[in-house]
Amino acid sequence: MKPPVEIQPLLGYISRFVDFPAKEIPLLQTYFRSESIAMGASWLQQGEAIQEIGFVYEGLLRVFRTDQGREITLFLKKENDFTGSLTDYTNRKLSPYTVEAIEETRLLVISRSDQRQLLEKSAAYREFTFKVLEETATQAQFRVDSLISQRGHERYLGFLQNQTSLAGRVTQYHVASYLGLAPESLSRLRRLKLITNA
Repeated sequence: MKPPVEIQPLLGYISRFVDFPAKEIPLLQTYFRSESIAMGASWLQQGEAIQEIGFVYEGLLRVFRTDQGREITLFLKKENDFTGSLTDYTNRKLSPYTVEAIEETRLLVISRSDQRQLLEKSAAYREFTFKVLEETATQAQFRVDSLISQRGHERYLGFLQNQTSLAGRVTQYHVASYLGLAPESLSRLRRLKLITNA
C-alpha cells in the first residue's frame, strides 16, 4: 500500500541513511502527524518543555535564543531538517531556544514518548536516528568552529557558498544574527561583495 503523500518526504530522507523496510512504514504513519505553522508563529518557545520532534518537509524555521534582549540565531531549519531533540538522552527539560517559522511551514511531528516507542519497535529507525545524530553533531561542530575561527567576511562567503538556497529566503537581519554579525557589518560585507563582483 502506498503511504500518504506527507510521509514520502520523510521516507526519502530516511533512505539516504538506511534501507527502511516497507513493512515498517505503517509505524511511521501511526506515530507521525502533520502540522502547519503560519509564517511568524512559534512552534516552540524558549523555556518551554520540549515535548515533540519535528521534521520539516516544507518551509523554513529559525532557531534562536534571546539573551539580554538580543536575539541570536543558532540554526536555520529548511526542508529535510529535524528540529527539537531527537532522543531522550539529554537531561535538558526546557528548551534553550525558540523555534519560529520564517515561511509557512509544514512538519511531520512525533511526540517524545512516541519517539521512544518507535525506537524500540524499529531497528531501522533506530539506526537512522543514530546516523542523523552523528551528522547533526558534525554540522554543529562545524558551525561552532566557523564562529570561533573564521572572520566575518569568511562566514558570509561560506554562507553564500554552502547555503545558496537560503540566501533569498532569509532577511538580512536574520542572516546577520546567524553569522554572529551586526546588521551594519553585514551591509558593509554585502556592498564590498557587490563592488568586487562588479
